[in-house]
Amino acid sequence: MLTRSRLIAILALLVGTALIALGALLPIVAPATKLLPLDLRSTTLTLDDPEAEIGPGFLNGPEKEQHPTVIAPVVRQFHVTQSDPSDDKSMSVRVGASTHREDIEDDLDSLLSAEIFSYRVDRRSGQAVDDSGQIADFPASPPHDTPMEGNWIKFPENSEQSSYDYYDYTLRRAFPAQFDREETRQDSQGNRVTVNIYKQVIPPTNVAEKYGNIRNQMNIPKEMDIRLPPNTAPIAQRFHSAEREIAVEPKSGLLVGMTEHTRDEYMVRDEAGLLVPVQLLLDFNGKTTPQVESSMLTQASDFISGLQAKWWSIGFLVAGGIVTVIALYFAFRPRKASRSHRGE
Repeated sequence: MLTRSRLIAILALLVGTALIALGALLPIVAPATKLLPLDLRSTTLTLDDPEAEIGPGFLNGPEKEQHPTVIAPVVRQFHVTQSDPSDDKSMSVRVGASTHREDIEDDLDSLLSAEIFSYRVDRRSGQAVDDSGQIADFPASPPHDTPMEGNWIKFPENSEQSSYDYYDYTLRRAFPAQFDREETRQDSQGNRVTVNIYKQVIPPTNVAEKYGNIRNQMNIPKEMDIRLPPNTAPIAQRFHSAEREIAVEPKSGLLVGMTEHTRDEYMVRDEAGLLVPVQLLLDFNGKTTPQVESSMLTQASDFISGLQAKWWSIGFLVAGGIVTVIALYFAFRPRKASRSHRGE
């Protein structure tokens, strides 16, 4: 007949075994990987500016002839897709960056710019791998090599309140994005999510010196009276500046929102060495639409749940192991002889 202590030990053994089984199954039911997922639901970051200022370089027909600039609604999108090859350390991604007008129905006529970047990204840190990739930036033209560096589609897991280099796709290089503050925002399910806000400021920088492109320079209009240095061609080059606030869910490193003010304009240095504006190309001041931000916050919340499942799994395994060892000891230790038996 089982003694009371052995009965309790056997019950404890069953509990310990159940805890171990639960700890082993939990990562399968709720995957706890901290890697950048291969199947993110929300893969398009959309920025909307209802009153962007568009210069002649992006205008056609009567608009270009009648107006120096046009105020119109403009949308900028970054669409991320995963491609092969991918493994447990890095993955191949394609990022389509496009800017288009919302007040023009024809897709081709509304398009201001479009590029497709292909490169490899570290699934933990979010940084570009090998510092190089490819870009297709001309219609019907083959991709060509381009520098890739820093973070773009993702920040590191457990992002710190410090500085990270964030990629500017116009200049095709990364610039520091400094932690600015914490904010609490709400996802589509009503959950409150804490995010880090990183601020990036890029002063006017010469794009034409970085790479060649049909929009990177223009002839200075003859009617403009700009005194240039001797033997200088009357050509203005494109300069790009940017101010961004990037919202990141820190545990996962996933981007959940952004505000972005970029200004692209043609400028030239006069004989005194000062930068003189010649013509605006585009002044864009956009922010993430509420629907997109809400969806991305929900995605980040689900990702965090997976991370928490990992620690619950470890806790169940450790607790189950301890309970099982103790239960085995008490269940199968030799029974002491009774007093009457010892006295014989």
